[in-house]
Amino acid sequence: MNSTRSEKLQQGVFHTAGYTETANTEDSTFASSPVFFWKPTQTHGYLGQWHMSSFTDPSNNQTFNCAEQYMMYHKAILFNDLDIALQIMQTNSPRQHKSLGAKVKNFNDKVWNKEKGNIVENGNWLKFTQSEQLKAWLLSTGESELIEASPFDRIWGIGFTAEDAVKVERSLWGENLLGKVLTRVRNRLRAGAPDAEESTKGADENKSAE
Repeated sequence: MNSTRSEKLQQGVFHTAGYTETANTEDSTFASSPVFFWKPTQTHGYLGQWHMSSFTDPSNNQTFNCAEQYMMYHKAILFNDLDIALQIMQTNSPRQHKSLGAKVKNFNDKVWNKEKGNIVENGNWLKFTQSEQLKAWLLSTGESELIEASPFDRIWGIGFTAEDAVKVERSLWGENLLGKVLTRVRNRLRAGAPDAEESTKGADENKSAE
């Protein structure tokens, strides 16, 4: 794939057939022109957790190579599994980040469900505020609904590919938590506000990153 086509794929100039012809949908309604994303090499891949784009957490000067690494590192830290946290920082593979994150000791589902949204939002805030290109691409999605079309994830995604998603009732979709997180980040970027959540440690980090 040549670089021009690759860049256009990231920006969303090439959409899945049947949705839209351009990612510049600032005049679209939220539901009329959804932006589907999943794999890093596919259309709008920059929205995904596995997209490679380094950013630094100013609270501790820790640099992450992707949002997945940030998420899984903080998952390990949350449950005080420093060994897994170190292993996560020693690999550049998002697949390995996810695999290691699944091995975190002392994991508590209730605690994770309470904290995971803020963790992922904080990571994506740093990701999109420290790259002017990524920031511009995210803002170029306008008011379009952001949907992680992963057929394997019904929590962060919808559990369907983009092609299959339009063939089933929305009531059958998963939670799409990542899409919702990205929408909040996009809204915050537009508002020029560094933090839209309650005061937390992550919020303080975001204020430092502004």
